[in-house]
Amino acid sequence: MAREVLFIRLGSPAITNLPVKTSTLEVQSACCNPSTRGVFLQVSETRCGDAGDLYPAVWQIKGGEHNGSTGVVTFQDRRAMPTDLEAKLRFEILDDSDSLVSAVPWAFADVPVSDLAHKPRWELLLSHTDNMEAVYGNSPEGTAPEDVRPPAFLHLEVSRSPFASEPEPQTAGCPSSNRDEATPRKKVMLITRGTRGDVQPFVALARGLVLNHGCEVVIVTELRCKEFVKKNGEDLPIRLRFRPSGGDTTLKVKTRTARLAMTLGQHSDALQALMLSRSEVEFFPSEGCVYHWAKTERPDFIVFGFTMTHIAMIVSESLRIPLVGFVLQPARGIERMEYSSRVIGDAMAPLSNVLTGVEFQAFLQQTMERLPSSNTLNSLRRSRALAPCPANIDTEDRQSQELLRQGVPRVVPISRELLQDSQVEEMEAQGLQLTNFIFLDERPSEQAVALLGEVSAFIQQAKDKGRSVLAMTFSSMPVGKAKMLSIGEEVAQHGVACIVLAAGQPEGPPLSKTMKELQKEGLLMVVDGPVPFSQLFPKVDVAILHGGLGVTSEALRAGIPVITSGILLMDQRFWAARLFEKGCGSKAVPVHTLAKAVQEGILESVIPAEKVGGAVGGARSSAPQIQENASRVSWLGAPRRSSWQPGTNEPCHVRAQELQERVYDTRDPDGINLNAATVFAAGERRVVVSDAYKDSEGFLKCACRQGICTCMWLRKLVTWLLCFQLFSCLVMWLKCAGHCVCMCLPARCLRCLVWQPELRSMGRFDWNRDQSAANLSFLREESTTSFPV
Repeated sequence: MAREVLFIRLGSPAITNLPVKTSTLEVQSACCNPSTRGVFLQVSETRCGDAGDLYPAVWQIKGGEHNGSTGVVTFQDRRAMPTDLEAKLRFEILDDSDSLVSAVPWAFADVPVSDLAHKPRWELLLSHTDNMEAVYGNSPEGTAPEDVRPPAFLHLEVSRSPFASEPEPQTAGCPSSNRDEATPRKKVMLITRGTRGDVQPFVALARGLVLNHGCEVVIVTELRCKEFVKKNGEDLPIRLRFRPSGGDTTLKVKTRTARLAMTLGQHSDALQALMLSRSEVEFFPSEGCVYHWAKTERPDFIVFGFTMTHIAMIVSESLRIPLVGFVLQPARGIERMEYSSRVIGDAMAPLSNVLTGVEFQAFLQQTMERLPSSNTLNSLRRSRALAPCPANIDTEDRQSQELLRQGVPRVVPISRELLQDSQVEEMEAQGLQLTNFIFLDERPSEQAVALLGEVSAFIQQAKDKGRSVLAMTFSSMPVGKAKMLSIGEEVAQHGVACIVLAAGQPEGPPLSKTMKELQKEGLLMVVDGPVPFSQLFPKVDVAILHGGLGVTSEALRAGIPVITSGILLMDQRFWAARLFEKGCGSKAVPVHTLAKAVQEGILESVIPAEKVGGAVGGARSSAPQIQENASRVSWLGAPRRSSWQPGTNEPCHVRAQELQERVYDTRDPDGINLNAATVFAAGERRVVVSDAYKDSEGFLKCACRQGICTCMWLRKLVTWLLCFQLFSCLVMWLKCAGHCVCMCLPARCLRCLVWQPELRSMGRFDWNRDQSAANLSFLREESTTSFPV
């Protein structure tokens, strides 16, 4: 297929707010003023698809002069670059002193050529090469708060012939909108960061605000999500506008360190608490970008996610812009880990309750916000001339309490049908407003449509043979394709057709001989491409999911039971517990024990037992055999089968269908109308954060208060150890010693105890009554024959 070759000329490229590179020593001139620094721009081309014999090209634009006082770089060189629409360009910033081929650029910007062809002028956000966060210019002393941390941009003037102008936003309202055309259009800014699961609900909300309320929506998120945002705004009468926030969470999650932390975190409540406490601190570097776009766009109100709470409060208080929260994870605590051994569970209960509690989480989060770094909470607030957060560290959720005091509305897109009454009351007391789940029904690509057709044929073939069908996906959780295939093989061995959705997972070894046989028999299917869950889940009988909000709500809408597994972190445990309470799913099972759990009968807890049977090499396992297998589970393996089954007399698939009827609204099937109306009404209230943390105390008073609390804590700790634990340990050792004496003493010593009542009356030995009675009876019988009185 021929490619359309374009000649793009970059005219007058310039960089603004470029900071001085710390590793570069500027040469002092004769007048003691620093001379300008030489910078060059390297442009590399990345081709996609069937590139054929086309090789990536590299251009260099030299002659850049960096003014250290203003941070502006101007280039004298001009360059015309032949490229095509399917390529992507990367602009890298290097110093003249680093002009070697092996030099590592310290800032870059990516942009597809198809985007450059839309309009003649562009400003691209520069990002650091090491951490992918945005680059900010220097902020000299005395800088006004609104000029602090200015993002660095690469400015381009692109020319081509012919030039396609970018379509302007339409001013006409949507036919389905009930908005009065005489009223001015509202501008809304949505700010969020994270993986696709964190961004997708905001894109669905943006569509509702455009379609139902005629709003102009600006989404500030990571650059990786740009194509996703643009794709879901193509059919709207008012286009969605994207603005970069810097950072790349998806790339950070895939690093070896992050994968190791997640793997270990599923077994450690302390590590999970540490990860959750940094959920906001990790995104503090985006404060400058969000502030810049809010100052430039001047929206009528801002909608923020729970990981951007502090940033939204700073922007609202500084620029006087109203706020509305759109909270996807309302629970601040961590769901307690399930132990298969009751002894281990009882022993770990006190420590687990502390680590998973809301108080400890608030304490840990405040500690993380104050650790010395380039971006602490109070350094961000002070730079915008705002009052700092209190210096003391306590067990209160500071930002939630402040939002409640300020009256900032927060909307939670979760159905109250999935929560307990006590949980609903607690959320409403915190100022949270529950609505319903929100879905984004995307238009599938051609590849997704083709894959869905193949999957549908596989499902129909399995159901014609009377088999149940199971779909397994772990989304962005790095479980690994090899682990998924081993689980799928075990599921297929039990006569259940398994669809392994392995798109985005690390590759594993080739299929084994057994797996190939299962594929031929129609019991196993491996899908490496995207398949829309909204069209797949209604066709299957059960799903194995990682427990995220998006996939869990999709399973609820489809009315199918769920087995929650994977790398069980934070909200994964929360949603697994909610499904188990409602009787439409099993308890959470760690992915490394899932294959063993399938062997021991977890499928029978969510699928009718008559539809589960042996597929290869034998008939269906019997119920006594399943119970026998379940009774041999060790505490290091999967939980006992009794803990998988929900506490209800109705089967899981029946309970799932009943819950579907209560959650699913035929008038608003995707929940967009309800959530958009609630958020828009909350934005109309125009609640602005003002005088946040005005009751903050001075450093000396806080230090004294923290010292007194520390002394009280140490005193209570010593009292607890000496008065309770020492006594308990002493009693335990005495009981153990008595038990050992009773069971292990020779018969000669026991005879002495039997025939000396004065020793027995002293009560020195607290042996087991049944065992001691048996020993005494035996000794008396023996003494009548061998040792007469």
